[in-house]
Amino acid sequence: MQGFATVNMAGNLTVNPELRWRFNGDPVVSFCVAVNRVIRTEFSKRDWVDYIDCVKVGPGAEDVAVSFTKGNPVELCGRLVQQRWEERGYKKSKMVVEVATIEIVQNFSEVKERTCE
Repeated sequence: MQGFATVNMAGNLTVNPELRWRFNGDPVVSFCVAVNRVIRTEFSKRDWVDYIDCVKVGPGAEDVAVSFTKGNPVELCGRLVQQRWEERGYKKSKMVVEVATIEIVQNFSEVKERTCE
């Protein structure tokens, strides 16, 4: 059985998107999204921020780089992927969201729970 790891989230861009190109000419844009959440325990409530690295590859990547800026509230849909590489003889990896769709939202109350396609 093939697994899946879809992601639907809303947050604010923490940096301006960074555009680059792969060797085959495909555009790739990288950015980070801050997602706020509240952690509740029996005796307290604490605000927490998760910083999620994201990439958009291919069609639409250049549009994201031009149209989106640090601080924009965004909603995005994609899938969780593991990037792997070797650095100075050590194997490294990290999880990122490979974005399928992204849009700017006016406020987070507009964001509805929906599924990724």
